[in-house]
Amino acid sequence: TRASESTLSGKIVIESKNAGATETLQIVEFSDKTPAILSGINVSDVKGKVFDININGTIKSVDLTSAIGLTNDQVIERINNSIGNLGTAQVDGSGNISVKTSILGDGTKISSTIREQILSDLGTDTEEAIVSMPLSELKGKSTTFIVNGKQVKLDLTTVPDAEVEKKINDTLGGILNVTIDPLKNIEFKTKNIGISQEIKVVDDSTEVVCGTSVDGYTNGKIENPLWKSTGTDIEGTISDTYGNTKDISSVSGGKNVFTVDSVKFTITDKTNGDVLISGKEDNTEFVKNIKAFVEEYNKLVSKVHSLVNEKKQYTYKPLTEEQKKEMSEEEIKLWNEKTKQGLLKNDDILRKLDSDLRQCFTTPMDGKMLSSIGITFNKDYNTKSGQLVVDETKLSKALSEDSSEVLKMFTKMADPALSGSEKYKNTGIMQRLKDTLNEAAVKPTSKLLTKAGFEGRREYDNDLYKSILKKEKEIKDLEKLLKIKENAYYTKFANLEKIMNGYNSQQAWLTQQFGGGQ
Repeated sequence: TRASESTLSGKIVIESKNAGATETLQIVEFSDKTPAILSGINVSDVKGKVFDININGTIKSVDLTSAIGLTNDQVIERINNSIGNLGTAQVDGSGNISVKTSILGDGTKISSTIREQILSDLGTDTEEAIVSMPLSELKGKSTTFIVNGKQVKLDLTTVPDAEVEKKINDTLGGILNVTIDPLKNIEFKTKNIGISQEIKVVDDSTEVVCGTSVDGYTNGKIENPLWKSTGTDIEGTISDTYGNTKDISSVSGGKNVFTVDSVKFTITDKTNGDVLISGKEDNTEFVKNIKAFVEEYNKLVSKVHSLVNEKKQYTYKPLTEEQKKEMSEEEIKLWNEKTKQGLLKNDDILRKLDSDLRQCFTTPMDGKMLSSIGITFNKDYNTKSGQLVVDETKLSKALSEDSSEVLKMFTKMADPALSGSEKYKNTGIMQRLKDTLNEAAVKPTSKLLTKAGFEGRREYDNDLYKSILKKEKEIKDLEKLLKIKENAYYTKFANLEKIMNGYNSQQAWLTQQFGGGQ
């Protein structure tokens, strides 16, 4: 069995190639971790430009020179296409862009050259000082913001999560412009621009400093990319229902994407407790394929029914050569189409094929009927007789309960030792259909090809061709007989004419002898 992809509580994404519907995994004890985030850029800043995004040393070029007329979402789509699976770009209602790295852990970094390009385009080397970070970096902590030498303490150690954003704005709104994007990344900008602008953030408990004068930033002048951040390694354990436990760090190498027992995990956020993961099969594609098969099967049945029940047009006889000379090509074509209608009405081969196709679905397979998985015959016997209907809900339920049994109903091959009806009952639907069509129309010895042949080897070796040859021979024989009859009649008429002439001469002589001529 295969599980495709499911999004679970705690924002954990699982992709499974082997997990079954009864397999479970448990993930516990995740520590905080953050991605690297690039922010502080607006859509208007990047339209019409080419710039680079550096993610963990991999540089991706983003070409938006032709993006002037695009919507914000279309711009984001182009950025995401450029950076691939290295990160995800998003935009808020104001057009502010943020890019979040996919990989978490120590050493994860992201940067961009777009600020340098923006400033170069403006012809200035001054800009407001900017610091960006995930909001989670500030929650539950006491920090000191130093803005152009002025210190402001931000104490969030006892502030509930719901009130954090208000507290930040109330505390820092007077000296900084504060923006929080949909990804909960917070950005601080000085209210003035210039080389003298400076922001520093000090964690009061560890005295770790970040800001525009730290790690390559110099007093508001952007000499390096706009913002950098590093993530922290993921920590946690995975335990299964059998009590087996694995330390995530031992299999992940500190990354948030790792594989355990052929199950691929992508960790996207922290959890505050245990997360129970149950593998579930994605049967969407299976159902889609079954529906497509039923649709094609119904087309075949509909065609067979139309040919078998088509009325013959008795008033349209085959055209003679003389009649064709008096008609246009289009008129001849339409006439011939009418002539051919009904030629296969009640045809024995097609009627048997229709019956055999129906039997493929009505005969139980291993004692199970197709109706048990939601496949039945259409109840519209007038226009859709013999066609199938799929109950998607019932089929999906059967697949989720035991997909292997459903698959077996379609694909099972019977034991070669079996024969006759027992072999048929233990053969899957697809194999039954294959055998039926082979016997009816595919094998060189099939009934349809024996009767009508096919282009190539059987083009002149089939019942219809032999029948045509027989009719042609009969016609030639009749023509010969007609010629013989004609010659016989010509001879008789010639003799009759000779006799009549003799009688006429005698009559004339007798008439003369008896004075009839006077």
